[in-house]
Amino acid sequence: MENTQIYNKRVPVCFQVAGATSNTEIGSTAESVFVVGNSEELGLWSPKQAVLLTRQGESDVWKGVVDIAEGFLLEFRYVVAMVAEPVYEGDKRGIVVSKWETNIKPRQLVVSADCNNETAIFGNYGNLERVGSGWLQGYSEVRLTLKNNSIHMWKSRDQKRRYQIKITPVDLRHRESTTSMIGVDDDDTDGSAGVQPMKGPFPDVEICVLTSDGDFVFRKQSQFGQLYNENDIVVFRAKTYHGQFLAFQVDFFLHNQWEPELFPQYAGFAYILPMNLKRMHGEKFIPITGVKHTPIGQLEVEFLVVRPLEGFEGSMEVCYNQHWKRRWRPLDVGHRGMGSYYNKQRIAVARENTVASLNWAGKHGADYVEFDVQLSRDEIPVVYHDFTVFITTKRRATRAEGGKVMDELYEIPVKDLTVRRLQLLKMKHVQDLQALDVDDMEVSGLVRQDSTTIDDWQPFPTLQDVLHRVNPHVGFNVEVKYPMHYQGGKAELDVEYFEKNDFVDRILTCVFSHAGKRRIVFSSFDPDTCIMLQLKQNKYPVMLLTQGYFGDKPGYLEPRARSPEICIRLAKCEKLLGLCMYAKDIKISPELVGMARSHKLVLFAWGVEENIEILNLKQMGFDAVIFDR
Repeated sequence: MENTQIYNKRVPVCFQVAGATSNTEIGSTAESVFVVGNSEELGLWSPKQAVLLTRQGESDVWKGVVDIAEGFLLEFRYVVAMVAEPVYEGDKRGIVVSKWETNIKPRQLVVSADCNNETAIFGNYGNLERVGSGWLQGYSEVRLTLKNNSIHMWKSRDQKRRYQIKITPVDLRHRESTTSMIGVDDDDTDGSAGVQPMKGPFPDVEICVLTSDGDFVFRKQSQFGQLYNENDIVVFRAKTYHGQFLAFQVDFFLHNQWEPELFPQYAGFAYILPMNLKRMHGEKFIPITGVKHTPIGQLEVEFLVVRPLEGFEGSMEVCYNQHWKRRWRPLDVGHRGMGSYYNKQRIAVARENTVASLNWAGKHGADYVEFDVQLSRDEIPVVYHDFTVFITTKRRATRAEGGKVMDELYEIPVKDLTVRRLQLLKMKHVQDLQALDVDDMEVSGLVRQDSTTIDDWQPFPTLQDVLHRVNPHVGFNVEVKYPMHYQGGKAELDVEYFEKNDFVDRILTCVFSHAGKRRIVFSSFDPDTCIMLQLKQNKYPVMLLTQGYFGDKPGYLEPRARSPEICIRLAKCEKLLGLCMYAKDIKISPELVGMARSHKLVLFAWGVEENIEILNLKQMGFDAVIFDR
């Protein structure tokens, strides 16, 4: 809300809030409470300019007084953050937001001499409680994931043992030995000689276990680490301003199942170095060194380094990240607009994932439209489903083939063609090489009838075009496509693809530049892409697409996309808005709905074709159903 009146007299406004921090959070790296708002005195919604409040003794009440113009309609939110003071030369002071009030409407008051003297409860006002997480602001986050039985010991005796794992961040700028990361003396059986923990506002590595019903929310590590069980998915995360100097020391302890209260025996260590994380995402095999300084095995680690979105600060004026307004009826979401162009002999009015198809769906009742986004060779976000296109060249057939001129198909990745080249292609569907495309005369008739342009009917519109040319009242479910592997090892796209940070950043930058006030929800089958979309911004909600166990296509190798139970835990752990669940999984295991609802997740369904299925899903309590119209 804008304030246009000029105010002269300034009066002190008291801000005080409780429940934001615990009584034990006192120390150099403890969190503090700030207030941010729509006045210059409160930073104009910039977290970097938020006003620091003062803790009242040992209590959890924080208080501050700011002089603001009398009569001003003040809007504000409370924020919990750490002050990242400079540690090394060249460091800058930063504000690291850990949580903030995200009610769709901020707190309000008209400034007067006696306003706002009561103590507020953090996150709780307007009969609602909404608290969101922070996002990356100048620092990066490193994820290390152990799954698929990651510990590979070489001796049969060691293979039968169970291990506890603890990971500690290490600063490579401070080592007694410059020749080796593992230059330990004979007495240093824990492998820690010559290294120092990373200093700064992020001293701890946090952990969660996605395969555990009771331990899937990030927490601090225990003194002797986490017991790693067969088929566990254990995620470690660390934040850093200095990724180029950040290494990780991995310590292994023998688990004593008979006397777990005793100190466990030290078994060995490993080091994950910055050079191991250079590609930003992937997997590595790291050698494990025993207490006698000999190799005893190797650790398989999946890693993901998430960089902040360059140039994005993040306003705290409004946040839809955790917001979903449940209406009197579930929403209809048009699948790729009007639906898959070729679907069991059915040809849609407009080709899928075109401006015409998206607008047609909105005109015929879709509240949202779902479409797929990937990058072209020139790194422009384009709307298209498949990772490849088939182009034809003419060749003269052999005598055995009749000697006629025939079409020969070549499969080319979308990423290898520029937008201009893609938009010049005349598309045909690989499943039917007959001329099933709507011909030029039919398109011309539809264009005249619908007052659109020829371009609206063509494939490969850019995301920017779609944001500008589709009715602004139609919401978008933007599915971000990133190639994954199937069980058995086959890849959706078996070529070198874009670095994941650059890929996600291009799409986010386009959306923030051109979305305006449009309602947008991001989604992806790739869990890491969802995590990055969530960590890099604080405005739009993100949902994880689940493939499920009962799909018609080969299952993904990634259990975080395949197992509905793990997907539910991941969505809750990462504070995603919710899940887009596969309809056949729900039909076979309807208890999944209750499990997801118990964690207050928003639920979309996809993979439905019949009207009765759509109706059943809506009656089960789904918030939206994605289907061909």
